[in-house]
Amino acid sequence: FAAQVARRPDAVALEAGEQQLTYAQLDAKANQLAHLLRARGVGPESRVALCLERGVELVVALVAILKAGGAYVPLEADYPRERLAYMLKEAGARVLVTTRALGERLPTDGLDVVRLEEASEELARQPKHAPQSGVGSRNVAYVDFTS
Repeated sequence: FAAQVARRPDAVALEAGEQQLTYAQLDAKANQLAHLLRARGVGPESRVALCLERGVELVVALVAILKAGGAYVPLEADYPRERLAYMLKEAGARVLVTTRALGERLPTDGLDVVRLEEASEELARQPKHAPQSGVGSRNVAYVDFTS
């Protein structure tokens, strides 16, 4: 991803509906969220629960979690609460990235919840350069649960 950002920073990397981000914009937004996640303790082998609608925010968050060194744990808000609670416990997630509306449908006890619309000012203050994650090829990138 970093090589593509360097090669084609102004090329469109992501398009969802009316929203578009270039590689440089996607990289900067992901870096800002990654720095916020690092400040909240995310690093190699950290599990970060992720519950967002498909779109620009989801892709930014996925890239950010990986840049922070964490492993993402995708959640579907429509799952039964008991199933979601089981997934969060088994994965060992301590941080959740979501929105206010989706977060209301999730079991959030014991989680550090990053609600993207509430964190916008804090995100804007974060650096736009990539954080040092310390992650390598042997670290977990995601945790997925199947039925």
